[in-house]
Amino acid sequence: MLRKSIPNLADRTPEGTPGKDGLGENAFDCSSDKAKNLLGLTFRSKEETFVELAKQLLQIEKQSEV
Repeated sequence: MLRKSIPNLADRTPEGTPGKDGLGENAFDCSSDKAKNLLGLTFRSKEETFVELAKQLLQIEKQSEV
């Protein structure tokens, strides 16, 4: 998702197969249903979260080079 959204990071973004060597099925379980239903919260997608993080890290990197 980073390579697609921020092409200039392609050479710095590791490639792999997400989930291929991960934990087994049902290794852990987590639900956000209570937060959604009781508090009315909505959550960002994984893509939105990681792309925004990458952009912020690039800004920090640029600032530290000055």
